[in-house]
Amino acid sequence: MQTIVVDAKKRSAGVLILSGQRFLLLERGSGVRNAGLWDLPGGQQIKTESGYATAAREAVEELFELPEHQIVGAIAVQRGARRYEVFACRVRKRLRKTWAPTLDQEHTAFYWASLDWCGARLRALHPVVRTLVHHEVGRRWLAQMLATRVRSYPGGRRSSDGCIPLR
Repeated sequence: MQTIVVDAKKRSAGVLILSGQRFLLLERGSGVRNAGLWDLPGGQQIKTESGYATAAREAVEELFELPEHQIVGAIAVQRGARRYEVFACRVRKRLRKTWAPTLDQEHTAFYWASLDWCGARLRALHPVVRTLVHHEVGRRWLAQMLATRVRSYPGGRRSSDGCIPLR
């Protein structure tokens, strides 16, 4: 796993759901932290969970389901005392046209964003997404994940395939 900065007291994780050259973002609702910003499905890690288990649990809580996918990469972003792990999960391209997530009460909208769309709206992005789009290492990683293709989705969800372990 690539790391933009290392070490943290609090850990969180999220999923970057990739479909074609787009990825899923959720708009945070009013009354929640970072209201109005576009974010990834994710949240705070429970001590006994792995990063991916946290990301998957939070995605199900926020979207009510996590579509069949394959993990194609992972990266960690440091925000103060918090380390946020992002797991890039590739879904079938047609999913974007056939699936609309059911959002929880924390979110008001979803959008299949492109790198260009995000680059033009940096101030509207959650700090983790903004770091991935704006930081050189994050931007290069995002471009690589968007270019990654899988031939099949055997067994659907995978907990750690394709991820480089944290040190």
